[in-house]
Amino acid sequence: MLALLSGGQGGAALQLIVEADGRRWHQAGQAMSDDRNRHGVAAAHGRQVLRVMWRDVVDRPTVIADQLSAAVAARSALSAG
Repeated sequence: MLALLSGGQGGAALQLIVEADGRRWHQAGQAMSDDRNRHGVAAAHGRQVLRVMWRDVVDRPTVIADQLSAAVAARSALSAG
């Protein structure tokens, strides 16, 4: 699952992508390779990829929410700066 978050200073895009990984989709080496290529393209366009485990999203949502909040705050500070 991928999500591009927006909502920075003045509504500007934060350029933060959240990817939830799970074992189901990463058994094959090609899936991992595709992820790395996608992340390289994102980085080349100034985007940050925050990767979380799907299991953590389900089992530890508060921890993931805290990580997302911290990442959004950091990206907002950069875009304001």
